[in-house]
Amino acid sequence: MKKILLLACLLLLTGCGSCNFKIKEYWNEKGMVLVREGKYPEALNAFDKVVKLDPNDAQAWWHKGDVLVNLGILSEALFALDKAIALDPKYKEAYYTRGLAYDRKYDLDKAMADYTKAIELDPKAAYGYGVRARIYADKNDWDKAIADYTRYLELKPRDAGVYNSRGIAYQSKSEWNKAIADCERYLELEPKGSLADQNRQFIEGMRGKLRRADKEIADYTNAIELDPKDARAYYKRGNAYADKSDWDKAIDDFNKTIELDPKDAHAYFGRGDAYNHKSDWDKAIEDYTKYLELDPEGTVAFYYKRGLAYRKNKKFKEALVDLERYLELNPFKSDAVRFRQLFIDDMKKQLEK
Repeated sequence: MKKILLLACLLLLTGCGSCNFKIKEYWNEKGMVLVREGKYPEALNAFDKVVKLDPNDAQAWWHKGDVLVNLGILSEALFALDKAIALDPKYKEAYYTRGLAYDRKYDLDKAMADYTKAIELDPKAAYGYGVRARIYADKNDWDKAIADYTRYLELKPRDAGVYNSRGIAYQSKSEWNKAIADCERYLELEPKGSLADQNRQFIEGMRGKLRRADKEIADYTNAIELDPKDARAYYKRGNAYADKSDWDKAIDDFNKTIELDPKDAHAYFGRGDAYNHKSDWDKAIEDYTKYLELDPEGTVAFYYKRGLAYRKNKKFKEALVDLERYLELNPFKSDAVRFRQLFIDDMKKQLEK
């Protein structure tokens, strides 16, 4: 404190620019020390002094915005980060931090834009790919999530957590062998802990499921040879092919089931899932709708799956209806808040365009 008082006196007596610079540097260094110590309110006070001394210091505005994000004061953080970027339009750290602020406000489109800009400014910074991949995953855009996780791992091949995240993305696409491979890589890097145990359980369970699927395919193939008009055998074999992510063969078997038993609601649902995985949204929506006609009291997951298919097909009004219906029927489900925030709000924005 004696140091800062002495510098202040010198500034008052002489008005010299060098004294002003030294005071600014003192508070800047003080702020960074406080950040490292996790003392964010005190750090904010320090960086406030820096920007008052030099309102054109982009780095100081970034530091202030970063502290405000850590404090959860997001509107003020965005103001500070806007100032930093206006002063230095190529300030990649400011774009990352502003993206994080938008992310925490659930404004995912703006967060995505800032993360993308940061990546453009520094394509070899792994962090940007990681945070953008997470948003793609939250939006159920698994292909783009996987692409970003893969780029991240090219830059940081020993990050176990990202192998786990990419494995989850592969699971969501039912690409089981790739998911297993990522789980195994995770275990090579992190063999201990609860997450390691979860990965081992997944590998064991999925390998068992794939073995059972192979056996079921063989068994139901024999049943079909004995009775080519056995609709349930085709349906069961279709499910087994779906378990192996062999969507074309699954569709063939569900087609045969429906041909033999046009009122089998579950065959339409299964075929809709297969079309969904093949990104054939129109056919998926048609089959999910037929399922509801045949079984109005059927699984609530129908609304979620058809809602996402509508969304992928850019039919946002219909998607909004289905996803709100899903939330109405599932108000206490753990993912309900996430769906409301990530899908419904997003589609309302699309409808406003």
